[in-house]
Amino acid sequence: QNGECNINSSYRMGCRSRGVALRLGTILALILLSFIHNAQSKPYITDADKLSWRENARKMFYHGFDAYMTHAFPRDELKPLSCSGRVREGRGHVDNIIGIGALTLVDSLDTLAVMSDWNRFEDGVRLILENLSFDVDLTVSLFEVNIRYLGGLLSIYHMLNDHAPLDMRHLSIPIRELALDLGRRLLPAFDTPTGAPTNVINLRYGVPIEILTSSPGSHHWESCTACIGTLLLEFSYLSRITGDYSFQHKAKAAAQALWSRRSTYDLLGSVLNVKTGQWASTDASVGASHDSFYETLLKSSIAFEDSDVEHMFNTSYSDLERWVRDKQHRYRVVDMHAPQQVRHSFVDSLSAFWPGLQVLHGDWRQATLSLKHYMDVWALWRALPERWNPDSMSVIFGHYPLRPELVESLWLVYSATRDPEYLLFAKRIMDDLEARCKIPECGYAALQNVAAGHDPRDDSMDSFFLTETIKYLFLMFDSENWLVRHGGWVLTTEAHFIPIFPRMSAGLGFCPAPLTAQPTFATKSFAAMSPACEAQQVQPQHLVLTGEVSVLSPDFSRSPQVIGLLGALGDLTIDAVHRAGVELSVHWADPANGCIFIPADAARGKLVIAVRGSCTFMEKVFAAQQGGAVAVIVINNQPMGDLFTMSIDRQVAEQRQIKVSIPSLLISYADGEFIRRVQRNLNRPVLLQLQFHAAT
Repeated sequence: QNGECNINSSYRMGCRSRGVALRLGTILALILLSFIHNAQSKPYITDADKLSWRENARKMFYHGFDAYMTHAFPRDELKPLSCSGRVREGRGHVDNIIGIGALTLVDSLDTLAVMSDWNRFEDGVRLILENLSFDVDLTVSLFEVNIRYLGGLLSIYHMLNDHAPLDMRHLSIPIRELALDLGRRLLPAFDTPTGAPTNVINLRYGVPIEILTSSPGSHHWESCTACIGTLLLEFSYLSRITGDYSFQHKAKAAAQALWSRRSTYDLLGSVLNVKTGQWASTDASVGASHDSFYETLLKSSIAFEDSDVEHMFNTSYSDLERWVRDKQHRYRVVDMHAPQQVRHSFVDSLSAFWPGLQVLHGDWRQATLSLKHYMDVWALWRALPERWNPDSMSVIFGHYPLRPELVESLWLVYSATRDPEYLLFAKRIMDDLEARCKIPECGYAALQNVAAGHDPRDDSMDSFFLTETIKYLFLMFDSENWLVRHGGWVLTTEAHFIPIFPRMSAGLGFCPAPLTAQPTFATKSFAAMSPACEAQQVQPQHLVLTGEVSVLSPDFSRSPQVIGLLGALGDLTIDAVHRAGVELSVHWADPANGCIFIPADAARGKLVIAVRGSCTFMEKVFAAQQGGAVAVIVINNQPMGDLFTMSIDRQVAEQRQIKVSIPSLLISYADGEFIRRVQRNLNRPVLLQLQFHAAT
């Protein structure tokens, strides 16, 4: 039988098998014998083997992490040969992430959550809050600070807000504020004529003076494609949890700035002048300078249901496979304007992520073919050099900085195929790392040259070794990991967790519902929808609810428009006092998404305001209701023109014993900001008046 796996973009994987019927008995017998031989040749790996290998990966993590915390923290990274902390040493761009402090802790902390070590995780969170500040006169790489620091903080926030034990969830608030502070310090980089950000940013003063005073054609204005386009996941999530959509808008505009400059072959160059909009390099590939841009496109389309970036990725994928991949399933460097000819014959190690991305795209058969070459290279040198010639299999640049890309692809391809050979190869990589890179007294060291027989080592252990390489190894051998079973996330290019936000479909709490009723200035009508969220015309037997919101202040006359109403929730009834109108004081949910329990002393008898996202409407309303709130307003975080109804997944509600008995409304982001301004200007709690009307 042949195994066939169906993999969709939400990481849900399922396999089916189909039999092949043959008429001739002799041929059938030969085929069966062949299948038996293949089955017997497949390695048999027991659960005990995987458990043992998983625990080895855990020990590797703690060997590196404890060495960093003991000998390097609060400096950024561990120098394993000298067993000390790394500082800026005048090495140019190599040091452009060093100097802020606590980098390895921020970058790798969510690996502790993956391993369910919540005690060490909480200790790490408190150390970050005590030691980390971004108010420093330091010029840093926008790309590296985004993927390591901002991504790390956002992943920590996600763990605290959605998964950590309840007694530590309050720590999510200062972590979110720290992420917001960093995000705001990065925004000036986007103030360019193209909207594509500068390569570096000073965390205190913005774009460095040497860039601002340089000529338009200067190399100071140049930035790589990945550096420009690998911001959308982190910036979009930051917008979701803060309500400040300038982050998402700027990051998406940067991606669109790249896309608008693609060639007629839908290929992108590797370096763009963000001042002039001209390509400084027209090299096109899936490796260095491009890699994480394509990764971010696909994963952003998954996490935020963005059809624009989904189109960018789908178009790019087809043409990259057509022009960059050779007949041996290796990925070369071509010219974006003339891809028929190979510009550079080398393959670089960063491109080893591509087979994993192919799995997420659903092209798992091609992923297995693409992955084989990288496995062959590792088998030859027991590591991946930074660059090699795939025809002669000779090393061009032999440095191995403990990179994770091959292990990442192994994990995803194994998840799709369940072929034990990938497990064995991951075990081989783990053994090679132990043999060649482990420093018994102090962590793990990079290799200067993979082809050198005596394993000359480099005095460096980049933070991504603990963040990505070891995390992927651990997950490879822990197929029942709690986070994998929970699902609902994507991993950034730095292996940080970003939640998948509810889609506008059944059971996810937000469904399109075009109605026949015409909206007025302050009132819109909504029909109760079926649990399947199927758009339908208003029928007489459906309960129609209208809601009105008025801001009670003599200085402000605006009435926010109601664009959604949560009604018809089984036993939901609207109290008569609400139909007649009631004045309510406001409690702003903190965290802003309102997904966690709200203390009764803060919410009792009040109207809770939360921002859409991170959980369903049902969960927000239930959390507020448990805290004693009498109504909920949800602020939308997306522009939209259609009428919508907020819905409930009844099956989930029954399973979790959620019963909602208070009303809630959805208003626009702009109106939510209006209420915030009223609050600030009044310097006292704002009062809102709600009115509900019911009719059939």
